[in-house]
Amino acid sequence: MNLIITGSKGRMLDCASRDPECQVVGQIDRGGDLAAVIGQGDVVIDFSSHGATPGIASHCATHKKALVIGATGHSDEERSRLVQFSAQIPMVMASNFSTGAAFPRLLSFTECSSGFHSTAI
Repeated sequence: MNLIITGSKGRMLDCASRDPECQVVGQIDRGGDLAAVIGQGDVVIDFSSHGATPGIASHCATHKKALVIGATGHSDEERSRLVQFSAQIPMVMASNFSTGAAFPRLLSFTECSSGFHSTAI
């Protein structure tokens, strides 16, 4: 599974890098260009900021990439925009990304992402 991590300067990059089934093929942080690497990934994992998430979801929808959202603090308007994209691509929002709580669920999600459309926004 090829992963692209947005907000990649956080701790979750280390966690994703440890799984032998996953390869981090892109790391994007503030000022980075998701469009330049999105074709290389299967799943985008967003740890950026709530204001950036709708734009990231838009890129994912355009390129038909699954999206896992770990960013928090989304306004009602931002959540509404995300719900629109969740009809187009596999998407899950998981605000608790402590290693024991969320990473196993992330792997389960990515394994079935080709046919999964989430309403867990």
